Amino acid sequence: MDADSVILCVSYRAEKSLYEACKNKLPEVRLIGDANNVSNIMYAIWDAYEVASTL
Repeated sequence: MDADSVILCVSYRAEKSLYEACKNKLPEVRLIGDANNVSNIMYAIWDAYEVASTL
């Protein structure tokens, strides 16, 4: 997959297999939102903001 940045948001349950497959193969991979820690939407938005502000 050729891209500068990829943001993927899918499903209502934590699914970490893509993250696990990519984390050691790509220079920067982040796990945010419910995949990282199930909580409310505000924490997911804050996680996304933190990642986006560093791009």
